[in-house]
Amino acid sequence: MTFDTAIASLKQGEFVMIYDSDGRESEVDLMVAAEFCTPEHVARMRQHAGGLLCLAISNGLAKKLDLEYMHN
Repeated sequence: MTFDTAIASLKQGEFVMIYDSDGRESEVDLMVAAEFCTPEHVARMRQHAGGLLCLAISNGLAKKLDLEYMHN
C-alpha cells in the first residue's frame, strides 16, 4: 500500500495497518481516523489487535477533559 492509498483509505473510514520497524517493536498498529471511529471499529481493534487504544488530541482538549499525560 502506498502512502497516498493509506490516506485515501483513512478518509473513507477504513482501517490502515502500519508496520513498526524490525529494529523497534516489530509490530503492526491498526489505525482508523477518529472522525469515523464507531463502536464496531473499537470492537474490531480489541478483538484483532489487543493492547492499548490510543487517541491523539491537543493539550487544550486533554486539559479540558482533565486527562493526564500517559507515560511509563
